[in-house]
Amino acid sequence: MNMLLALVLLLFVPSVHADGLPPVTFTRNVQVTRFYGFAYALGSHRYLYTTVNERRYAGARWLGGTVIYYSPDGQRLASEVLEFSKGPFIPLYRLDMPRVQYAAGVNRITESNVYLFRKRGTETNPRYKKIHRSNDLVIGAGLENFIASHFSALADHKHMRIRLVSSGRMKAFVYTISRLRDGVCEGKKVVRFKIDRNSMLHFLAGRPMIFDVIPASRRVCQYRGVSELLDPKTGQPYHVRIDYARIPPPGAPRHLPPL
Repeated sequence: MNMLLALVLLLFVPSVHADGLPPVTFTRNVQVTRFYGFAYALGSHRYLYTTVNERRYAGARWLGGTVIYYSPDGQRLASEVLEFSKGPFIPLYRLDMPRVQYAAGVNRITESNVYLFRKRGTETNPRYKKIHRSNDLVIGAGLENFIASHFSALADHKHMRIRLVSSGRMKAFVYTISRLRDGVCEGKKVVRFKIDRNSMLHFLAGRPMIFDVIPASRRVCQYRGVSELLDPKTGQPYHVRIDYARIPPPGAPRHLPPL
């Protein structure tokens, strides 16, 4: 998978820059954009980490890319590489967090099944799990593609149910996506969606995920919910607000890693 991404990236022409905008590269059908994510703890608003994102798009569809996670003092925490060659909602991906000795991802996708893996702590071998593939199955970053693909129906207040995979628990749970009252992101109107787990027991459902989406591009401006990154003190995922802002928001580090 890394080789595939490397070969594709070799085809890119030099970047085009605009003041205040993230670097963007164009080919005939693919746009490559690089941007930051600024992650804060929900509730306390403590700054947690910065993400350096490189994504390949065809229109509103995310094709693949990389995410590098950095601590506030600039130390590398984790990395993720992913690509959607097997479908827009289920990426092949690998997430590595060496500081907490954790790795997870999807290493194989067939017409019938999706194969996940996870390795934690001092485990000698990864754990593998097979999940049945269906039209409503969504994994990780595929949720952004699902919202973009069904944006019109969701924006028209249609509720949609999906089977969303938790990579940590290696299971699929039923969630419902619905539209909330619109919000504002960087001075512009955004459409706000809630992704809530279907459970009669509140403590099992957990906190909903909130996506603020820019209507024109169908890309996420802000995300609130569970993080991919684990808290080294608890071993559990952070609950975060991530701002994908052009200008670093208050509390962000003065010195950012390069894009």
